[in-house]
Amino acid sequence: MKSIRRELLTKENVICMRTSVGRTKQAFALLSEKVLDNLQTFLAGDGVQ
Repeated sequence: MKSIRRELLTKENVICMRTSVGRTKQAFALLSEKVLDNLQTFLAGDGVQ
């Protein structure tokens, strides 16, 4: 029995670049800043943005 992954990858209308996106240094830095901002807001008692 074929795996679902193999079945999807062999479909004509499925494009798989076999790479992950969104994990750039810039994206990681922006996400880190947002997390730190949320922690500071939460600890100050103002809720999370």
